[in-house]
Amino acid sequence: MQAENPNNSQEFSCLSCTITYQTTEDQDILCPEGHFFCKKNQCSNIYLKLIFSEPHYYYPGKCPMCKSIFPQSQLEKLMTETQKNIFDELGIKFGPDAEKTKAESFDKLIEDINVLGFDHKIEEIKSIVEEIIEKESKVFCPKCGLGGRKDLECCHITCFCEIIYCYICAKEESELDKAYEGGIYAHNEDWETNKERCPMYFYNVCVSDDRYPEDEEGAMNFFHCQKIKKALKNLFENLDRYDIEEMEKKYGILKSYDIDLNEVMDSDIEIIRKTC
Repeated sequence: MQAENPNNSQEFSCLSCTITYQTTEDQDILCPEGHFFCKKNQCSNIYLKLIFSEPHYYYPGKCPMCKSIFPQSQLEKLMTETQKNIFDELGIKFGPDAEKTKAESFDKLIEDINVLGFDHKIEEIKSIVEEIIEKESKVFCPKCGLGGRKDLECCHITCFCEIIYCYICAKEESELDKAYEGGIYAHNEDWETNKERCPMYFYNVCVSDDRYPEDEEGAMNFFHCQKIKKALKNLFENLDRYDIEEMEKKYGILKSYDIDLNEVMDSDIEIIRKTC
């Protein structure tokens, strides 16, 4: 966020702590549009940690406000040598060509798991299962990548980066299928029979899919549970069933989330059933 003061000098308001500064310091990070994380309150270092902890959403240093890229030279000033090496490795996984190699990366992951010794194999499966559960328990903004769970209001989300998106399909308003030209409400028309559209509230889903509870919170929890099951099924289909069962026997991760392993392995997982 950028503003002009009466003396015509720039003021910089930190995106995180919102404190306004008259100038940027050597270790602050500033995007080309003037959005800014400060060093004084460690906001720039906290943002840097986000890049490493959630590279799917923050690499290579996207500004959460305008999605432009922070200059790499500014980020590197905050990094240790080890972090610089890790950042270079992230470029292979999440850089411009990452989408082209996504399938190959998944195949490599499965290949790496399958050559491990038994104990290490089930440890690795456990780790990936935990990552899937954490990721699919949230919805992420399609612009800035901010993740979380909505409140008990409607599924129209206005992110702090100022875009509006649908919580269910996680698409930005401009990309949504709509019954007519207009706002996001047109995306909710005829959702029961149109696979490209979504209900406005989760409690509406039970009209089309009787597995869903009739209350908003219960229906939202069921939605996330189905997302988790679908992602787990995609993983488990490429692993030995015995290894998965032994992982679950040892750690009981799925049971702790009330997820039935046999259902995941043997059923066709649908997130929302429609009449179309």
